[in-house]
Amino acid sequence: MKTKFIDDVVDDLGSRKEVENVREMMKRGTGADRQLAVYEETKDLIKVVDYITEQTLLGT
Repeated sequence: MKTKFIDDVVDDLGSRKEVENVREMMKRGTGADRQLAVYEETKDLIKVVDYITEQTLLGT
């Protein structure tokens, strides 16, 4: 994700962390995207809950 057009102001605004989070979300997808992928792969809602629990414990 190209942020050159905002790069000179994100630090002044204190928004560098948020911009990096958006960048990561663009790469990995949202939590909902990943949960749907687990369901599509397994067709098992318990596996989805296990995934959510695991991610929560990891802090992601």
